[in-house]
Amino acid sequence: RDWFTFEQKDKVTGALPHKNQYRYETFGYNVGGPIFIPGHFNANREKAFFFFSQEILKNTQPNSLRKFTVPTDREINGDYTQTFNGSSNGATKPLFLADPLLIAAGKKCTAATGTNSQGCFPNPSSTGTGGVIPANRLDPNFQNLLRIYPKPMFDSTFQALNGYNYQVVDTQTRPVRQEILRVDYNFTNNLKAFVRGMNLHTHNNGVQATTNKNNWSPDPADYTITGPNVGGTITWIINPTLVNEVTVGWAEWREHYVVPQKSLNDLLRSTVGFNYGMIFATGQFTSATNPLGILPFVSYGVSNSPNVNYDNRFPLNDNAYTWTYSEGISKLWGNHQFKAGIQSERATYWQLHTGTNGFPGNFNFSGGANSSGNGFANALLGNFNSYTEATKNVNYAPVTRILEWYVQDTWKALPRLTLDLGVRFTAGLPQIPRQHMAATFNQSMYNPAVSPKLFQDVTINGTNSAGCTVKAGTTRAALNPLTGKVCDTTGTIFPTNAAFPTTRIVQFVPLGYGPNPDGMVISGINGYPQGLIDFEGVFVAPRFGFAWDIFGDGKTALRGGFGVNFNPRQGAGVLGDLDSNPPLIDNFQQFDGSTWSGNGTSPVFNGAFLDTTVGKFQSPANISRLLLRNSTQPRAYNTSLGVQRQIGFGTVLDVAYVGSFGRHMGQLSDLNQVPYGARFGFIDPANPGTASKPTFIADNFLRYFSGYGGYGNMPVLNFTGNSSYHSLQTQVTHRFSRGMQFGGVWTWSKAMDYNETDKSNVARNAGSPQLYNYGPAGYDRTHIVAINYLVSLPKASRWWDNAFTRTAFDGWQVAGITRFSAGAPLFLSTSSTANGNSNTFLGTGNLQVPSGANSDLWGGGEGFRTNLIGNPHLSSGDRNYFHYINPNAFTLPDVVDCSTAPPGTNIVIPGTAFCHFANGNFGNTKSYIGRGPGLGNFNMSLFKNFKVGERWSIQFRAEAYNVFNHAQFDGVNTNPKFNLDGTLANGLVLQADGITPAVADWFGRVNSSRDPRILQFALRITF
Repeated sequence: RDWFTFEQKDKVTGALPHKNQYRYETFGYNVGGPIFIPGHFNANREKAFFFFSQEILKNTQPNSLRKFTVPTDREINGDYTQTFNGSSNGATKPLFLADPLLIAAGKKCTAATGTNSQGCFPNPSSTGTGGVIPANRLDPNFQNLLRIYPKPMFDSTFQALNGYNYQVVDTQTRPVRQEILRVDYNFTNNLKAFVRGMNLHTHNNGVQATTNKNNWSPDPADYTITGPNVGGTITWIINPTLVNEVTVGWAEWREHYVVPQKSLNDLLRSTVGFNYGMIFATGQFTSATNPLGILPFVSYGVSNSPNVNYDNRFPLNDNAYTWTYSEGISKLWGNHQFKAGIQSERATYWQLHTGTNGFPGNFNFSGGANSSGNGFANALLGNFNSYTEATKNVNYAPVTRILEWYVQDTWKALPRLTLDLGVRFTAGLPQIPRQHMAATFNQSMYNPAVSPKLFQDVTINGTNSAGCTVKAGTTRAALNPLTGKVCDTTGTIFPTNAAFPTTRIVQFVPLGYGPNPDGMVISGINGYPQGLIDFEGVFVAPRFGFAWDIFGDGKTALRGGFGVNFNPRQGAGVLGDLDSNPPLIDNFQQFDGSTWSGNGTSPVFNGAFLDTTVGKFQSPANISRLLLRNSTQPRAYNTSLGVQRQIGFGTVLDVAYVGSFGRHMGQLSDLNQVPYGARFGFIDPANPGTASKPTFIADNFLRYFSGYGGYGNMPVLNFTGNSSYHSLQTQVTHRFSRGMQFGGVWTWSKAMDYNETDKSNVARNAGSPQLYNYGPAGYDRTHIVAINYLVSLPKASRWWDNAFTRTAFDGWQVAGITRFSAGAPLFLSTSSTANGNSNTFLGTGNLQVPSGANSDLWGGGEGFRTNLIGNPHLSSGDRNYFHYINPNAFTLPDVVDCSTAPPGTNIVIPGTAFCHFANGNFGNTKSYIGRGPGLGNFNMSLFKNFKVGERWSIQFRAEAYNVFNHAQFDGVNTNPKFNLDGTLANGLVLQADGITPAVADWFGRVNSSRDPRILQFALRITF
């Protein structure tokens, strides 16, 4: 019987706005013994036994500091005269707030005064930035939505220089309760059984609960997991050489997202005053996909944007159930020990009412043809880049089926040599979805001749507008390529003779792809496999191992082995995203639209702004993920060879080579990617833009020439990836003797791969996959050293034996674990906190492009890498908090200025020419650029043992993690931003005082740290 409690406290929490509480308390006990009724049941206490344990954890931890840019009261009321457009070299940049109506009339807004300011909203102040939006142009619905945010803490200048004006840090409570019960029963000496049950309850309660996406809000939520399971085993000793064992188990796993009523009310359209309905409405604020009537997804594109966001399963209600059966038999026969067995498993994972991020509607106010230049202002004007709404939600339930069997022989071939020979068989059963809720794309079934047509962007002329009603002054419209007209003269798909608005451009001409999208297949329909993957038969996985006592004295052993392991347990996400593919879920979209008429008289977004006749005005579908029919199971080839030697003093030395080689690993690539440079050959003739900033034809048009027309992005999961792990593992172990034990391990290793997970992307079109994809794995650590020790301090009673010395000075122990590790690999990224994510390609977010210059420097593809022009590594003497990598080692790939400089140069005059990367030059930097800060950590414990009588003992522990409170850096900002001349735009620049950095998080600086010292106290009672 044991009773114990732990309490853990922090020493410091770092330089945060205020100190947050860290508490980790564990209370628990366990009790066990015989089950008996004197004189009636198990009187001799040899038949039945039980064990029960319970642990209760009270865990409070501080959340990380979060930064946001929230709208100010001035901005919510249309006044942007104190709003800036970020900063450059430590100085604020003015915001030129464009009036989309004036821009459409041919005016410009690229300056605060003069001719180039005629397209701007008026600025009655003398601030030289921003402007004021007239009151009748403000959409009251989005005004109300912008009022849900907390008030800013810092002024506009601070926001421009640092990228945020509001910060929050709070605590999260994570209580856990776990119970375990085991009952053993001995039927006979040869027949024994036990049943074991466990129940687990966890909570993650707070603003940053696991599935709470709106972590700018003070409203908390609770993410809960419940995990009961029960299993039993029967062991039958048939005879002294033959044993049979059978195990049956059942497990359940549930996750729920519990939202307090107040938190839910704060997100309801009716509460906020957001009175727009939905396309597929079932009530004023609700739809089949949004029965609660919550606010839509909203994104603004400002730095540290406070987006309205949800988990796509909101409100979350997931359940998983697993049944397992296994049986094994062992037979001793001379020098052989034979084993054979079978294992079967069936697991179902239910995700109820899951959908896409369009289930309550989704507004994107980041840029677009009608943009003002500021995301908050776009929302007030009602001018969205895109609006998306899903047709329905589905119940996703993949079923995993596993059937494996094996045979094995452990053979003592010689007195000093033992061999292990075995083989495991795995049935290639794919995961299958219940109710056919998975769809994928089959290239062989795609017919471009029947792919849906898209409305085209054209200049209106007498031919294409004959018979159409065109508003005076209108020069552009959407053309139906099937009729050659910019209107519908029959009135079947649009009001009779009314010109198609430009918002229809790049949307499907009705009926679009209809109920059966070209090339899309549904699981188990029309002869397609139920699991979307063909049955692969039986996989054979041989294993071999040996142990050789080299000298026959039992002190030196050579061991080795090789084995193949298949992975029949696909993650639930392999089929998880395929339930949101068309035609299971369609997402209706509109681009460059508006929710407000612009004159304050009537809204244009009234729940029916899109014609929802089947198939009408859909945009080409972005596929969540695709699964190829010929996909195969991932596998790993594992091998080891090591020697073990007793070196005296009760100490054992192990040295071994351990290798693992992954084959057919999952990886993602875009099947419908627009090739590099493809956009450059297709400038929109109806809206050409300028020489320095042309407007390209939309990608969805280009895909008709270079990919699969009618579809957008098509990430496909293919099992063609490889990985490798090589290591030299050394271990020294000294078992407890003479009051001391210690051990140490050193691992020297190298892990390489093409991507990190099944959902990680690999380059498809950017030249050599070996160059752009292959490199150190995110978990690679070249060196890891760990030392552990336990020392019993000498007893004072040996010299002065009395009750006081025995109580106060006997029973003390010191223990510790010291760990040193190389740092994690660093990869250039699109986020300052994306360390460990390999294969990231840079994009427009890594560029500082003048408003009059082209920002699409590559014209397709997956983005770019930098050119490496120096050594990114800094010596230990030069490396510090401010510069952990060399920022001057990177520049942009060669940029071509088509009018003033020859190809291949880095000379650019922004705003005067169309600038782009040199043909085929995407940068030469590999995925890996260096290694982050290493780890050197000391954890120590002090124990005091008290003996209380014959049957009771008490142990007190004081434990310290990072006992010396040593500052240990972790992350590094690997997010470079470049000017078009190739120079860094976010390097370290100091303000006029020569001390304060001009930007908060510059490229190459350390931007996070590991935990400070944490203290833990424990009391354990045993009786």
